[in-house]
Amino acid sequence: MDSSINLRIDKGLTRWEDLDQNILKSIFNLVPSTDLFRNVSRVCRSWQLACLDTLFWSDSKTLDLSCFSDTSKLKNMIRIIMEGNDAYGIPLESWRQSISKIVIPFNLVLSDCLLFIATRTPGVESLSVLNLDCLKMEDFARAMSYWKNITHLAVRSRQWRRNIASIDRWIEVIGKSCPQLRTLEFHGHHCNLIIGGKVALTIAKYLTKSTTLRFRCAAIEKNAVASIFRNCPELRVIHFSDCRAVYDSDLLILCGSNTFDCRSKGKGEDLEWCYHHGSHDEISFQLLLHLRLN
Repeated sequence: MDSSINLRIDKGLTRWEDLDQNILKSIFNLVPSTDLFRNVSRVCRSWQLACLDTLFWSDSKTLDLSCFSDTSKLKNMIRIIMEGNDAYGIPLESWRQSISKIVIPFNLVLSDCLLFIATRTPGVESLSVLNLDCLKMEDFARAMSYWKNITHLAVRSRQWRRNIASIDRWIEVIGKSCPQLRTLEFHGHHCNLIIGGKVALTIAKYLTKSTTLRFRCAAIEKNAVASIFRNCPELRVIHFSDCRAVYDSDLLILCGSNTFDCRSKGKGEDLEWCYHHGSHDEISFQLLLHLRLN
């Protein structure tokens, strides 16, 4: 036996990798998630399992990949947690079945993993796919066929402006793939998502059961907003965040954040769009855009 090992045994010392998993997890809970994934998990198998436990299995309902940026290494991790055991050797099947929320951030490309995840997490109700750029609609639709219970969906693309027709197609695919959908969030990039009259009609056609719509970093035409209100009978709330309102055909007005209560639409009341501008709220004023519905 090696003399260094004999010395540890004589002094009652153990290796770091032999620490109890609960002690490791208590320590790792104090370490930033990015460091756990990039560095700590590579030390040894024991530390890797404890890292996975801290990153993924501590919340039995959520699979959040927001802290990761290296897609190539993440894919291996995904396969481990989707097919492997936890730090105690217990199969993760029950955990996978219990996942109700998945968050895939904008900096990850998981086009070839989405279906792999979907087939193993049938209980998902809330899904955020914030990078559609490298994801084919057919692959997205196939994955969604395993997620029949989704009520909340958030999607984002950097390429909306390149092909306006694709927005309509995405809305159609989402509407057909998510029969239980109630809340839909569209995230653009530097207002490259344009919501005009045609898109508004597509929303009304395929998102008939939606009660909440959220638009972030989008360019919204005034008439499109009115059309959505008129033609979406189940809609209760429509929210705009960091959007631009297309007003008087060509004037773009920055809109900080606003929520419209659609339950008043049948009363023929005016809807007001508030405009906030300024650095750290030093300057603030309102420009009310009245959208008359009658």
